[in-house]
Parts: sequence; structure tokens; C-alpha cells
Amino acid sequence: MIETELHKKRIIMLPMSEVLSIRWTKDRQAKLHQLRGELAYADLARKLNDAGITISRQYLHRLENDEDVKGVSTEVIEGLATVLGVTVTDLLCLDSRLVLLS
Repeated sequence: MIETELHKKRIIMLPMSEVLSIRWTKDRQAKLHQLRGELAYADLARKLNDAGITISRQYLHRLENDEDVKGVSTEVIEGLATVLGVTVTDLLCLDSRLVLLS
């Protein structure tokens, strides 16, 4: 298969405040499940709500199990990373060598 310019990954840097949502994939579902471990959805939702992120246990369940979830807000992603004690890069299964911090 010939790779075209449209199929190559483009990397740009944007402040998270400029991004409304981030694509949610099966890999990210699995990563959230792994990071959540034995923590109940209700307990994770409570921790997120305590951190100022309004979210329900049902929505967290959908994030892990529903293939129809196409995107997740950056606010939720940042909250999940903080509460779960990981970086956004780790939660999103990104190659940290490609992430530049300024």
C-alpha cells in the first residue's frame, strides 16, 4: 500500500485549552480499564467530582466498554490522568518521545 501525505501522522502542538475533545480508541478504553484496576466506577466518579469534573459512573463505564464513544473532552482526560496518578500522555497511549513540553 502506498502511503500518501493524507495518511501520514501530523504532529502539532496546541494548548489543551484549545482542544474540545480527543479521539477515544479501543487502546484508550483498555488503558483506562488497566489504570482503574479494582477501583469501582462510583468511587472514580466521586474522586473526579471532588476534583471539579462532573461525571457519572455510567459514563465512566461507557468510556471503558462502549465502542460508540468517539471523543472525550480534554477536561475529563486531564481529570482522569490526575486522579489515576498518570500523565495525559500515558492515559492516551501516546509515544512520550513525540511529546514536547515547553
